[in-house]
Amino acid sequence: MNNTRIIWQQRKMIGMITRIFFKTIFPFLERKNKGEIPTLERKLKTPPKGLIDAYVKWSGGDHSKYKQSIPPHMFSQFALHLGMSLLCKVPYKISKIINQGVNVKVHGDLLRNKNIFAETNIIDLYEENGRARVKQKMYIGHQKGENIIEITLYSAFIIGRKKKLDRTPEESIEMETIGHWSVNKQAGLEFAKLTGDFNPIHWVDFIAKKTPFKQTILHGLGQLAKTFELIEQTKGKVKEIELKFIKPVKLSQNRVDVKIASHPITDSPCKLQLCDTKGKQLSVGHVLY
Repeated sequence: MNNTRIIWQQRKMIGMITRIFFKTIFPFLERKNKGEIPTLERKLKTPPKGLIDAYVKWSGGDHSKYKQSIPPHMFSQFALHLGMSLLCKVPYKISKIINQGVNVKVHGDLLRNKNIFAETNIIDLYEENGRARVKQKMYIGHQKGENIIEITLYSAFIIGRKKKLDRTPEESIEMETIGHWSVNKQAGLEFAKLTGDFNPIHWVDFIAKKTPFKQTILHGLGQLAKTFELIEQTKGKVKEIELKFIKPVKLSQNRVDVKIASHPITDSPCKLQLCDTKGKQLSVGHVLY
């Protein structure tokens, strides 16, 4: 599947990102939304075979595992535009949004030969320390009411200055490195082509240099995809995974170590960390496999 055909499949997400980008450049285009936040639901087309295969390859997945199904984390391609549409309805400026994390629960296989049904709603919204924090649910199946993949998205809107707060020290847990995944300078553009998330911070150098990160960074859901596949290859089928993004994966950095608790409790989520080569945490969370 060539690049033109792949990008054409992303037109809904590209349209959403374009609107957000223009609202960022021209703030007068953006207005605070008022009124109730609805539940959105929609029938979606299954991604074509060539796109699924390209996405699996980028994620580091095993093609034989996905002959009949779609990777659970590929919702970033076929359903995220619906989630973003809902976030545009909260009473805050969408140009001020920060992606803070994601939780994915896998209850079954999402099949390639069936259309997809997605539903999303806001389950929590509150203001705290210069941020409006939003917790959003998304349910994905093949028909209304079917819950094959359950997703929780954590977002925050900047609404004021954030004060630095003292953090409670975490309990020390012995961690083991189960492997690593790598990215190159083009990883942001590659993932954008596969999902439609062409936010320039991920692939346009001169724009990224004007941000606090000073360079392009990998999509958070790109981290999810690569981590999910690495864990499945080394530990077994993932039932649930959560990542909270602490620091970005900068695209000058080509290796991320994946660590889990050395002595996990059976049938319980175990601690998960993504770290750079110096051992600094980039993301934290948990995984159940």
